[in-house]
Amino acid sequence: MNNEIKNILITGGAGYLGSTLSAYLLGLGYNVSVADSHWFNKIENGFCIKNPKFKEYYIDLRDTNKLCQLLKNCDAVIHLSGVVGDSACALDENFTFGCNYLNTFTVANLAKSYGVKIFLFASSCSVYGSMAGSSALTENSPTNPLSYYANDKLKSEECVLSLKNESFSPVVFRLSTLFGWSDRMRFDLVVNGLTARAAINEPIKIFGGTQWRPFLHVKDASIAFELGLHSNKKIAGQIFNVGSDKNNFTINQISELIQYELPNTFVLQCENFSDLRDYKVEFSKIESWLGFNTSVTVSDGIKEIINNMRKYKIKDLNRKTFNNEATTKLIIQQHNVQKLLEKKAGCFENIR
Repeated sequence: MNNEIKNILITGGAGYLGSTLSAYLLGLGYNVSVADSHWFNKIENGFCIKNPKFKEYYIDLRDTNKLCQLLKNCDAVIHLSGVVGDSACALDENFTFGCNYLNTFTVANLAKSYGVKIFLFASSCSVYGSMAGSSALTENSPTNPLSYYANDKLKSEECVLSLKNESFSPVVFRLSTLFGWSDRMRFDLVVNGLTARAAINEPIKIFGGTQWRPFLHVKDASIAFELGLHSNKKIAGQIFNVGSDKNNFTINQISELIQYELPNTFVLQCENFSDLRDYKVEFSKIESWLGFNTSVTVSDGIKEIINNMRKYKIKDLNRKTFNNEATTKLIIQQHNVQKLLEKKAGCFENIR
């Protein structure tokens, strides 16, 4: 643990990555505060709930009064909050822009004004879009966002990094596609979803299959963020790809790894697909600068998911809490109804 950085605020800390990261930092002795809108649920991990160093707050990040209270005496912010995933973000461009860019702008600027030392922003390797050639992409490679999600992430990176000064150290982590078991499980991620369907004896659909993706276990992502808390000013303003060269796979290769563990898996190849993302990523910078190496392979993650599916007897993968797109759709509907009610209330006020 960094003795100078003790009090950590994690936005989106009850989510898929956030719930794992919160428990990991608590285990290392940090004081962890979670700010989350609870779209999916509160943190249910008993280790977190019973830990005196843990606090969880329900908050809409647009509520700057509450946010400012949480930023007082905060040493570092890890900003995970937002609508995650291309399909979820495509549901409503304006809603996504508000959650992903405007909220990042607000949190980062307020963090700086309240004297927060370190601001770690969770971006995504999806900002690369697709490779022009066969070479793995570095932090200096051209970006080519192909979705609202990736575009808002790239804009947010620029916003966060522009705030750098002697006392405020923003760092961007471009995360690989996450996988692995979490207290707030997702089955709309490539490895998780394909493995889960195979585990309940459903055929798995592969769209295209030759496209490359880098993959990162949620536990390794948590380790990377903790290393970022040790950062000194030399990495302020830097961008890091987070992952491992050995965890670059095509989607077809992922299906083969699943079939190795579950030989009876039926793979349905679908030629018609609209996902143009295709990127292999290089990770030497984070290894040389932060000493980061992954410890969990994709095969390890597949076994973990299979074992937990059996342990918890999960059969229904369509529950909204397992799927960001389904939950986001419901939240947007509620958001639009609220706006309509507010508009009508304003009309009634004018009549009075």
